[in-house]
Amino acid sequence: MRKLHPVGAHEATQDAGRFRRFEGEVETWTVHGLPGGRRAVRVEADGGDLWHLILDADGLPERLEARLREGARTLDVTYTFFADECLVWRRGAAPATEAIALAAGCRLLWPPMAGREHCLGGARAAGGAAPFLCLARVPAAEGWLAVRPTTLEVRADGAGLVLEGPGTAPMRAQLDEAGRLQRWADDGGAMAVRLEPA
Repeated sequence: MRKLHPVGAHEATQDAGRFRRFEGEVETWTVHGLPGGRRAVRVEADGGDLWHLILDADGLPERLEARLREGARTLDVTYTFFADECLVWRRGAAPATEAIALAAGCRLLWPPMAGREHCLGGARAAGGAAPFLCLARVPAAEGWLAVRPTTLEVRADGAGLVLEGPGTAPMRAQLDEAGRLQRWADDGGAMAVRLEPA
């Protein structure tokens, strides 16, 4: 598996695997524990996209880096999260820098399936409405990543969770007994499935 950043000596492997995504693509990923209960999620997707996400102990995003490819074009992007805003740096698309206002306690819903259960963190335990920054992978001509701050309602549903919000089709996460994501589906029937063995 290719990575944006190598695994450090201070990182402990917590999980690894593959997801078959909605479109049939496969993403390979690892989750490593960092000091203070933080986590690093690394993902390599079919097509060459690389993702590196750092989450705090509650699953709030600290830093997201990605290298996205489309044909001969490449985008390098970094999202650095603070209490009330996210600073964006880009190489390969405009604008080169941007600031996005965030609500306190904003969580991340990112394009990879990997690590989504960790991103839900405290919202998963508490349930109710929570602010999210939703990122969606789009063609390079449309800006590479669509960004939308929103509020999603998170509620338990049997062995999983349902996330719903304005302008968003309901999403369902199926978790195993250890709380690991096994399936992610939207109401249109599209589904991502964890492949075993890792």
